[in-house]
Amino acid sequence: MNTRSAAGARRFWPTAITVVLVVAMLAAAMIPWWPIYESPAFIVAAVVAIIAGTAMGVAGARFRLPAWAVVVTMFGAYLVLGVPAAVPGRAIAGILPTPAGLVELVSAAALSWKQLVTIAVPVGSFQTLLVPPFLLGLIAATAAVTIALRSRYPATAVFPPALLLVAGIGFGVVHDTLSIEAGLAFLVTAVAWLVRVSIANRRAITSGRRVEAALTDARRVLGAAALVAIALVCSTAASLAMPTPHRNVLRAELQPPFEPRAHDSPLAGFRAAFDADVEDVPMFEVRGLPVGSGIRIAVLDSYDGIVYAVGGADGAAASGQFSRVPYRLDQSEAPGESIELDVSVLGYDDIWVPGVGRLEQIEFNGPRSAMLAEEFFYNDATGTAAVQGGLESGDEYRAVAKVPTDPVLLGSLRPGTSVLPPAPELPEQLAKLLDAWAPATDAPGERLAGVINGFHREGYVSHGLDDAAPSRSGHSLDRLDELATERPMVGDGEQYAAAAALMAREIGFPARVVVGYVQPADEEVAGGADDVTGDATSGDGSVVFRSGDRQAWIEVQTSKGEWISIDPNPEPRPIPDREPDQPTIVSRPQSALPPPAERTPVDDLAADPDVPPDEGDGGADAWLQVLFGALSVTGFVLLGLAVLTSPFLAIIVAKLRRRRLRRNAATAAERIEGGWQEFADSAADFGYPIKPAATRAEQAATVGGLAPLVLASVVDRAAFAPDGPDDGDDLRVWDAVDELQERLGAPRTRRGAAARSGLPHLSRRVRCEPEGRAFVTCRICGAELPAGAMFCGECGSSTSATPESRRRPDPRPGDTTAIERPARQSSGVISIPVDGFRAATAIGDPAGRERAAGEAPVDSPEQTPVVASARFVLRFSTGETRTVFGAGLIGRRPMPQPGEVFDHLVQIADQTLSVSKTHLEFGEHDGVLWVSDRFSGNGTIVRRPDDGALRCEPGRRYLVPRGSRVELAEQFFTVD
Repeated sequence: MNTRSAAGARRFWPTAITVVLVVAMLAAAMIPWWPIYESPAFIVAAVVAIIAGTAMGVAGARFRLPAWAVVVTMFGAYLVLGVPAAVPGRAIAGILPTPAGLVELVSAAALSWKQLVTIAVPVGSFQTLLVPPFLLGLIAATAAVTIALRSRYPATAVFPPALLLVAGIGFGVVHDTLSIEAGLAFLVTAVAWLVRVSIANRRAITSGRRVEAALTDARRVLGAAALVAIALVCSTAASLAMPTPHRNVLRAELQPPFEPRAHDSPLAGFRAAFDADVEDVPMFEVRGLPVGSGIRIAVLDSYDGIVYAVGGADGAAASGQFSRVPYRLDQSEAPGESIELDVSVLGYDDIWVPGVGRLEQIEFNGPRSAMLAEEFFYNDATGTAAVQGGLESGDEYRAVAKVPTDPVLLGSLRPGTSVLPPAPELPEQLAKLLDAWAPATDAPGERLAGVINGFHREGYVSHGLDDAAPSRSGHSLDRLDELATERPMVGDGEQYAAAAALMAREIGFPARVVVGYVQPADEEVAGGADDVTGDATSGDGSVVFRSGDRQAWIEVQTSKGEWISIDPNPEPRPIPDREPDQPTIVSRPQSALPPPAERTPVDDLAADPDVPPDEGDGGADAWLQVLFGALSVTGFVLLGLAVLTSPFLAIIVAKLRRRRLRRNAATAAERIEGGWQEFADSAADFGYPIKPAATRAEQAATVGGLAPLVLASVVDRAAFAPDGPDDGDDLRVWDAVDELQERLGAPRTRRGAAARSGLPHLSRRVRCEPEGRAFVTCRICGAELPAGAMFCGECGSSTSATPESRRRPDPRPGDTTAIERPARQSSGVISIPVDGFRAATAIGDPAGRERAAGEAPVDSPEQTPVVASARFVLRFSTGETRTVFGAGLIGRRPMPQPGEVFDHLVQIADQTLSVSKTHLEFGEHDGVLWVSDRFSGNGTIVRRPDDGALRCEPGRRYLVPRGSRVELAEQFFTVD
């Protein structure tokens, strides 16, 4: 395939168009990065990277800089522009880089990639996380523009933006924000660039008329638009037909660095906050908290029968996935209104960060703010936040969160659909208590209200410390079972929250335990017997929470997806004396028991505990599930591949249909012409500069080799001969077309080997035959042909043709259709340049003529010179006169083929270039001059004195008596 030279950057408009299209591809490739940042700082970094890379690529092409110079320049641009664009927090006035910023910039080139996938999005301009898109954009822009302007294969400039796009998808978010828009934008810009390259390649190898060139370019543009439309329709149909799967990106596969299972459950040490020496210690001060609202420190949704914890038994649950929050979280879909809290840590020293609702943004203050921001992790599923190293006295932060404000009636609630980690079965005594307080016949919301009212009515609060009523700590299943059986019911928030959460889950509500702090009793507004919860009004004052304000409550999810806080703890009140346990005596009447029945083998088998019950064959179902899963995945993959390859398949189908129409045309002449059109289109597909307005001989000469020239001659004769083609010529033409297409598709190494060995290009049948190899003889002109040839290379006739089949009335008297050539080797191929050629002039003495290149001396035993028996004076339209004899060539720069011997090489000074380099061959036959067209571009016309104009078929000889005129395109000569 032919490739054009590098475009360079010396012409303004071609360079500008190239730069605009490449920049458009780069901008489209940056779209998947936007959901990661969602910050104007990202736009600045992307624009700076693309502009800088483009400028370096254009400068390198304009001044022909070596590759190492471009790389060094790109590294310098990274150091100079990286800090203000990618690490703006370390730049002086946002422009000048600082030494610390340069150190972070260099280290971020290797370290920021891991940080980017272990942090919650969007990240904004946090620390050095803008370095990945800036660095990749700079490299991609420089590489793409360099390839577009300096490479011989400019179409490959699409690969750097494509890699940038794939990187954005891999480092991107798990949801499909802007995924369709990014794919379509990149497809449109990439197709536009490929069309631009195709048009530039065509203009570089062709020189047709402007109208034809414009039509060809318009067809390319319309074809590209059709491909984009097909891809758009197919992708839309696929998106509607296929379910939207969860996107597998890097951040979804990596384990976040914070592991909650490595820390104790906040509920495990619940009673330690009520010791006499710490009960009055202030924990933290909060400003902006709504009146009556509590502040939580952790949400627990996993229970193993002993401890309520975070994240499930293996930490794989959604509540166990903590990530960093450097900028903000999008909580626009969360219900409620945003509030702003200012928290000052006093005596609190735990890893869990107090907060409310759904966190939107957090900003740490104080001397440890940078370290706290670095170690802050958040779980959006539960709203739990943590600091790896823990909070200390003096730490401060400001948090913006969304909290629900509308009061909710418990009796009207309906269960939500969230899936929580599995929990053990409800203890027997709790199950009985649930049936007593909340019968199964009631609605779920009414049953939940009954459970909460039951705890409020029958429960009493005691932490079991000092002289308080005895109350065992812990929230294991046996402790909850004890809570349900003892009278009076005594416990604290640890037991009541755990029991209420399990009973709510038994009803059907997704429920979890919340550990936090509640406002002092004189400010508390809590839902209780009135079945109302979540009612709060904003307050401007500050609240100081002490250790004794610690509490546990529950959250349940409603059918609207909201998590509603509910407090199951009873109001503190005096605890009555414990009721003694009195066993119940049951009297049974005396009765005579019948003797036991005789046991049967079946009874013995049923009573044998070692014999497991038949659980059925579950292996088959498992294999079926695996099989169906594999088939579904395979189907989705095949459908996706079909969508991606649909434009190319459409092109292949269109070409196959065009070939079928050409091969099955109505007439033999149309089928023959269709065969040539199929060959010309194939040659154009393989990169040969086929001109649509050129003759078939010119198109064949563009491809090169004898076989295309012979095929062009056969097609011309079938199209212009008076009696039309012979029977079977159409089949033979199509067989030749199939063979030529196969040779066009052969590897370059095979074609190059044939060219280096001196063989005709793309012609395996015309080669040096070993001695003794059989030849066939053309029955029309008598030329020797290699065995297996389909057409004669001398006259163009089919090897199956006979003089009888070719005989027809001769409308051209005086012409001979076959003249025996002189005994020398000849070739019907367009001339090949020979170094050192010098045209010979007409010489009066045969012995004094100049020998052509490669001609042996007269006494050479291998060749015998042709002795001229007549002389002819050729008077050219250019004013020159030549006296010739024997054989010769005429053209702008006539050159013989290797092994050919001629007496004259007559050169015509044609300024219009209408005459071919080797246009015409002439010789003498029985004292009469004959001429033969050498497959010239514009053909040859003979005008005899007693006859009209006669167009010469390439390769055939025509007698030219004295007084005739021979026209060579726009030039001519007369024979005297």
